[in-house]
Amino acid sequence: MKTKGHKMIKDIKLFDTTLRDGAQAEGVSFSLQDKIKITHLLDDIGIHYIEGGWPGSNPKDTEYFEIMKKRKLNNAILVAFGSTRRAKETAENSKILNALVGAETKHVSIFCKGWDFHVREALKITLEENLELIYDSMKFLKQRVPSVSLGIEHFYDGYKANPEYLKKIIKAGIDAGTTYIGTADTNGGCLPKDIERILTEVKKEFDVDYSIHVHNDCGFALVNAMTAIECGVKYIHGTINGIGERCGMVDLCVLIPNLKLKWGINCISDENMKRLRELALIIADCGGFKVSKYTPYVGRNAFYHKAGVHVDAILKNPKTYNHVDPDLVGNEYTTAVSELAGRANILLLAENYKIKIDKNDVRINELLTYIKEQENRGFQYDGAGASRYVLFKKYLENYRPKVDVQNFSFSMSKSTVRDVDYDPNSEAEAFVRMTINGSEEVVTVTDKKGPLTALGKAVREGVNRHFENVSSQYKTIDIKIRVMDYTYEGGDIHKMRVLLGTKDLETDTIYYTVGVSHDIYSAFLRAFVDAVEYKLIRNEEKNQE
Repeated sequence: MKTKGHKMIKDIKLFDTTLRDGAQAEGVSFSLQDKIKITHLLDDIGIHYIEGGWPGSNPKDTEYFEIMKKRKLNNAILVAFGSTRRAKETAENSKILNALVGAETKHVSIFCKGWDFHVREALKITLEENLELIYDSMKFLKQRVPSVSLGIEHFYDGYKANPEYLKKIIKAGIDAGTTYIGTADTNGGCLPKDIERILTEVKKEFDVDYSIHVHNDCGFALVNAMTAIECGVKYIHGTINGIGERCGMVDLCVLIPNLKLKWGINCISDENMKRLRELALIIADCGGFKVSKYTPYVGRNAFYHKAGVHVDAILKNPKTYNHVDPDLVGNEYTTAVSELAGRANILLLAENYKIKIDKNDVRINELLTYIKEQENRGFQYDGAGASRYVLFKKYLENYRPKVDVQNFSFSMSKSTVRDVDYDPNSEAEAFVRMTINGSEEVVTVTDKKGPLTALGKAVREGVNRHFENVSSQYKTIDIKIRVMDYTYEGGDIHKMRVLLGTKDLETDTIYYTVGVSHDIYSAFLRAFVDAVEYKLIRNEEKNQE
């Protein structure tokens, strides 16, 4: 890359558009609750700007912004996205602009047409009329919103076609008070040299902050974004897992560690970077897709080593075949699932868990056999690290689980099964017989939130009788239920997998456990007990420090 004469900005701002551009990806759908949860996850991890959606464009986004008015973000600035006013309306009576103001966010991002071809063919207006609606829209918003940015759609293609006109658009945005000028490679067809040349020319003429918003249609999104950063661009748009229109956008889970580990740009904290893989997995689960195992840094194969020379060298010194330490991004070394490589996999994970064990210990094969059996039954430990940790402690350190549920039952009273909203007259009663630290406990509780909550509440109560106040140290924050298969003749559900997210309130970290069964209640209890067990183990480790 040639970037002579440019000054790279160290204080860059990460602008996440997972909930807007990312949600436009084929097959991706975030529920309202998903959007709220993802917003807080992005805020917690240290993202600077979160584009929540387009208020007024659909009921979900409108309700989202209404809810977010009552919620506090600790690090990020929430952004409402929209377009300039339409050609046949004024700024004052524009539904689009008034909805943006009504979202009450600290920043609004609007886009305009930057390619003269689009102005004439898509908007069917003159080039001068386009400049007027850009200025009017920006001025209207600037008087009502603390910060507004102008994103220029097809910025680079527009510049190639008519550079003088695009410069007029930039000037209109600056004159109206834009916080920065957004440069978008909307079609994703630019090469790095295009990004560098055009940014170099416009930055010489207009001394203003810029953003980069690039799509991946030529496979250059990451390198184009990094080229723009080398050219002095401050605001970097991207999505978690690189999702977005067509081929997607810059993957922030790849860009962030590149910036921190390769260029020394401290865009998020070291501790938060360790949560990148977890973040990628959670958001993929919300969107109904899987993180590609080949994704750099956070993919399952990012630090994968097959049996042979690589595994042998890695066991001696991890630096031999890894460009960075996987722990820096919340990942871990993995190897192939075969008898030999599987043993190596156990050894590598045991080392990550600080479990000391001889490579010839027979317990390694016992654990490996059990994991393979469990995976064949439907368990999946890639996204349930806490369950896997409990297994390793049990098999390799002879850890004796503290909680064991023998049997349970529940009853449910409800005014009507057709109610889809919360029924204040409903009540669940759960009975759980279990052993805690070897002592039998029988607990019966009632709860108005349903049988799963009641069952979890019963386990909590039993555990609290032996481990005082432990229930106040964690809370369930997420549950995902997947149907594994069906009995096709009868059409009945055969097996279900529950992935349970639990937040450790002492460390502010989120961990996942898994349970599989023919019924949802047994699957839930399996995952819930693992979550409790994991917390008890961590407490023991903390006390031994």
